[in-house]
Amino acid sequence: MMNKQLLVVMLMLITTFIGFGIIIPVMPELIKAADPGLLERHTGLMLSIYSAVSFLLSPFWGALSDRIGRRPIILTGIVGFAASFILFGIGSDNLTLMYASRVLGGLFSGAVTSVIVLMWRTSHRRRSGQREWDWSVCQSGSALPSGLASADC
Repeated sequence: MMNKQLLVVMLMLITTFIGFGIIIPVMPELIKAADPGLLERHTGLMLSIYSAVSFLLSPFWGALSDRIGRRPIILTGIVGFAASFILFGIGSDNLTLMYASRVLGGLFSGAVTSVIVLMWRTSHRRRSGQREWDWSVCQSGSALPSGLASADC
């Protein structure tokens, strides 16, 4: 049976992946309302900027979590990630606020990647087969949003 800490870690990762994926189908409609002429450009830039910021700042968050601990970094990441969604909702008719939200989301999703290191260290002591099962459950969270987005409703 999985321990509580590992379950919390997996739930945080799944929540972050769902948070990233759930906004993708909604974003073009919000952008269209704000600036219909450049819909494709803004959609591509907002998706790219989130990933780029996350990619660039993940090493910073990792080094900081090594210094001060993973728990404060993960909690900071979750709170900041939630704040980015609040900002996106508030600024749904303002492109500047939408871009700021995506930068903020990328910044704090990089902090949440510390969860991956925590999960690896937590499961490192376990049997290899159990560790692979834990990872597969965790990774299924990244496929869930894309599966929901492509479902015929």
